[in-house]
Amino acid sequence: LEERIVRLLDEAGEHGLRVYENAPLASRPEPITEVAFPRGLALTPQRLYVSDSGHHRILECDHDGCVLRVFGSGSAGFVDGLGIQAAFHAPTGLAVLKDALYVADTGNHAIRRIRLATGDVDTLVGQGRGGLPQAVPDVRSADVLLDQPWGVAGSFDRLYISMAASNQIWELDLAHFSLRPLAGSGRLALADGAGALAAF
Repeated sequence: LEERIVRLLDEAGEHGLRVYENAPLASRPEPITEVAFPRGLALTPQRLYVSDSGHHRILECDHDGCVLRVFGSGSAGFVDGLGIQAAFHAPTGLAVLKDALYVADTGNHAIRRIRLATGDVDTLVGQGRGGLPQAVPDVRSADVLLDQPWGVAGSFDRLYISMAASNQIWELDLAHFSLRPLAGSGRLALADGAGALAAF
């Protein structure tokens, strides 16, 4: 193969057709036909959402299982964007609230939002690397770290996040974008109690 390529380049040079610039990188991922490690589901009256964790993407399906839209390129990454231009890393938990799908992007230590009307993916909180979460009055004005968010559940304007590495449940206020610990001391244990007196 190498000999043939050299010969083609030489022929192109003899005819003045050879270009001596770096070619742009081509991105042609192989088509993904199966689901790998589906870890999260969210259901609406019209749609089923599946976190295809092994392929780093979210599938929007009808109730018969037909895939209607894909969010995420299929390769691990931390990129906001439209549909397959976005990238996730081992997404896990899913929750639908109003017109958005919220994703626990576990590998990126982030909470991501998919605007269902447009398919646009953005990051609500998280920096793409793990760290000790801190309570903040507005996640938009602080570099907040999360530690392996695994599950999400929503109610009205609140999103509840289970942090697998810190063994806690956190609350994200979607109206004011404040983040605070709700339950769990952070230690690995089984304890009932209010707030930080509980342990998971």
